[in-house]
This record gives sequence, structure tokens and C-alpha cells, in this order.
Amino acid sequence: MPPPDSHLQTLKREFNQLQIQLAALKSELSDINRASRVMRADFAAMTKKYKQLTRAFDRAKTELWFATISSNKNVAKRAEEKMRSSIEDQAKIQRLLPGKYKSWAGVVRARNLLVESICECKAKIARKEEEIHTLQPCESLTCAHCGRVGAAALQRAKVNFKNRVARVLRAK
Repeated sequence: MPPPDSHLQTLKREFNQLQIQLAALKSELSDINRASRVMRADFAAMTKKYKQLTRAFDRAKTELWFATISSNKNVAKRAEEKMRSSIEDQAKIQRLLPGKYKSWAGVVRARNLLVESICECKAKIARKEEEIHTLQPCESLTCAHCGRVGAAALQRAKVNFKNRVARVLRAK
């Protein structure tokens, strides 16, 4: 069995490595979140453009209807051209959307996996910290690992103990 000091040093080294790994994972998560925000903004811009094209198509349709009623062929031809161009632009957007959805789904999947690995890393860090605390208790009065919760809690425990003893004595 290795000496306790070398085991403790090994645990501390592993603890530091886990903290470095956690920092790297958090940095990667912030990069993925930034990419997700960019993609969300791109989707918002595409949606806005699509709505604008829909409104332009409706205006051109109304314009065509009025031009047809007034028998104005030049205005009707311009309205038809506007309708055609807005339909083509909408079709371009619709062709781009499936690929964008797939890429965004990939980003979301990567983010979920990264969050899961961050949680696992935090759990490993907590276990290492517990193990270090069992081998080397700290001097703090407020350490949750060592079961110390502070002077106020210690005072409350003493008062509760005295009250129980008093009740037992009164009962006899």
C-alpha cells in the first residue's frame, strides 16, 4: 500500500487535472453557446426576410388585381414580375432551411453532450474533494465536508442537548 502522503498528492494532482478539464469544458460550452446565438440570429433574419417577401407578394397580388380591373398591362406585367421574384426568393430560403436546421440540431446535440460531461466532471471533482477531506481534514469551523457548520450551529446543538437532558430529568 502506498504511503498516505503520496496517495494524497496523487489525489490533489487528479483534482487539479479535473478542475483544468472542467475549465476547458466550460470554455467550449461558451463557444457553442455563442455559435448557437449566431445561428438563432440567422434564423430570425431569414424569418424576417420571408415575412417581408410574403407581404411583398400580397401587395403585388393586390396591385395585379387592380391593374387587371383597370386594364393596365404595364402595371400588371410589373406586378407579375414582383410576384415571381418574391416567390423565387422564398423558394431559395426554403431550400436553405433544411441544411440550417440540421446544423443547428448538431450544435444543440453537442451542447447537450457537453453539459452532460460538465455535470460528470463536477461530480468527479466532488468525489475527489470528499476523498481528500477524508485523508486530510481541514481546520475550518464551517466546512461542510468535515461536518462542521459553524459556531452558531454548535451553540444550537448544545442548547438542544441541554433541553433533552432537562426533559429526561423532569420525566423521572
